[in-house]
Amino acid sequence: MFYKMLRAVKMTTTGLVVSALLFTSVIPAAPAYGFTGPVSELGDVQYDDALSLKVRLKDNVTLSAPIVIEANETLEVLGAETGSFTVTAAPGQSVFIMKDNAVLTIGSMDGAYPSSFRGSSTAEKGYPAIDASDANGQGDLTIDKNIVLYGGNGALPAEAVRYPSSQILFVAHIAGELKSGKDPDPGNQGSTVLPPSDSGGGEVSPDAGKSSDDTASSVAAGDRFICGRLVYKVTSISAAGGFVTVIKSKKKTYRSVTIPAAVSCQSGKYKVKAISKNAFRKNRNLRRITVKSRSIKKAGKNAFRGIKRNAVVRVPKGKVRVYKKMFRKAGMPKNAKTLKLK
Repeated sequence: MFYKMLRAVKMTTTGLVVSALLFTSVIPAAPAYGFTGPVSELGDVQYDDALSLKVRLKDNVTLSAPIVIEANETLEVLGAETGSFTVTAAPGQSVFIMKDNAVLTIGSMDGAYPSSFRGSSTAEKGYPAIDASDANGQGDLTIDKNIVLYGGNGALPAEAVRYPSSQILFVAHIAGELKSGKDPDPGNQGSTVLPPSDSGGGEVSPDAGKSSDDTASSVAAGDRFICGRLVYKVTSISAAGGFVTVIKSKKKTYRSVTIPAAVSCQSGKYKVKAISKNAFRKNRNLRRITVKSRSIKKAGKNAFRGIKRNAVVRVPKGKVRVYKKMFRKAGMPKNAKTLKLK
């Protein structure tokens, strides 16, 4: 048992100060998670760490209220272990609501047991399964294969996901299916709705929505795409490809990332030339960064602020001194080590 001595001070009506020494027990508190709504109704809650929360589905559920993932919080739904289940939103609500910088991942247990998440419907309108309209910062949505999201139908049917109006840093990595409430039969294949790639810079996987027979489509400057664990922005285009900037990691919970010399997206190959401001900010688990590019000219403000204090960064031979100075200016912790690639 821990004890802490507190001094209680009370002012009387005459201005006299009366002091007393109080002994109170201090009990270590459980981590506080920024979630509103009945998370436990989804299934078994697993307290991963102070950064994220995991839930394993265990039964078919109709929620009593929406689950709100507050700013900077991470929720991972792990899928069902014993069958395919359906999660339905509360009347007049979405299943999930994502706030600024929220991260939501819905898994399918390697596709063994596909599950669906359905926005509710009223006579007037439908509601999306996921409402991310307030996730205007570095929000991140990942939907695994064999997961299906349904928008509610009604006089005004909803899409499966409502995206933020400003998608500059919002990432949507969709491997499952998104079905609009416009589909008269929610059980059929319907149409797959992907986030817009030309309105506000929303990101999608470079292969999302394409079949193996699709021809490569053009990529324009300003487009964003996901490759591996990182999100990139195309800064310039040439006949051979062009240049990109690292915007951020796909998830803030990664312990290691690799910044390659170049990445491929559709028909082009793009050299990595810069790291954006806030790229890895508050990635508190990040402890190993491997930089293979020798062409990085800039690391933006706070790009590395908030990563592990004892992080290790490995860079190409001949770049240790230059990159160390550049990354320190971008918020790299003082105790972090910058070493030569092995």
